[in-house]
Amino acid sequence: KLLLAIYYLGIAYSFRYLARSFSHVPTLVTLLIIPFSATFFIGMGYLNFSLGGALLFLCLGYYIRHFNNFTWKSMIMMGLLLILQFLTHAFVFAFTGLLIVIFLISETVNLWIQSGKVAETLKIFGRQLLILILVSAPAIALWLNYVISIQEITSYFKVQHVALSTLADD
Repeated sequence: KLLLAIYYLGIAYSFRYLARSFSHVPTLVTLLIIPFSATFFIGMGYLNFSLGGALLFLCLGYYIRHFNNFTWKSMIMMGLLLILQFLTHAFVFAFTGLLIVIFLISETVNLWIQSGKVAETLKIFGRQLLILILVSAPAIALWLNYVISIQEITSYFKVQHVALSTLADD
């Protein structure tokens, strides 16, 4: 029950945090997430996946708020948020990374359209991409370790299954 309470409060807070990252005006529209928080995954007991969804909004909101002014403190905090995101669910972590990259590309294209200066825009994009890689490197290393170990475990069980099936044929 405690995890469910954390999830419902977390999804409402983190969605509001994300919405206020775009517009600093508080609005009641952010409360519309509450009916959508009772998902099929909660009903089936996938609490880690659901908590990852709440952290997804929090990570995106934090990245958007600190996009143009990352300090060492905010970079460490973003890195810790991404590690926590990975620890909840690997698929949601990958989706969070995809959304952050899409946001970075869209902001770069928007800046390019507004300024018309390609070289300056690419320089800013490179800086932001370097910060993103630096911040997310520990979480990505954990994710890659997880993916590689899952492949090794899966191939091991396939070999064991083939060996057992040949013994059963004899």
